[in-house]
Amino acid sequence: MSPDVTLTAQSQMGVGTNASGGFAITVNGTPPAAGTRVINAPIAPTSSIQGTNQFGINLVANNSPSVGHDPEGPFANAFPSPGYDQPNEYKFVDGDTVAYSTNVSLVKKFTVSYILNSAPDLHAGIYSTTITFIASGRF
Repeated sequence: MSPDVTLTAQSQMGVGTNASGGFAITVNGTPPAAGTRVINAPIAPTSSIQGTNQFGINLVANNSPSVGHDPEGPFANAFPSPGYDQPNEYKFVDGDTVAYSTNVSLVKKFTVSYILNSAPDLHAGIYSTTITFIASGRF
């Protein structure tokens, strides 16, 4: 990690349901940590800020930094949740719903964008995390 570089990654998930109430996808986990040292995760949408300790995600295409894609699929009733739907704005809250549909939906593909920034005084260590996404039908 370097205070002059934003680390990025992305993952994809597809979800659809025949549940009359649609679906909800939650994000579960903790920000990256090395022992007791945890990299901050904003609880409100925030721009990527190099030189600060920051971890966040969103589910749309971004150009600052360039990472991710907008959701893809034929159904117009499946969306990223508010707070995770703003380009170039990132947040992470354990247990948040990051995407949802309002009723029956064919498969929609969501791309999760991850950013990680570090401050010059970040303590050395092996920073790691495990993030789990859970898709549930709403009946």
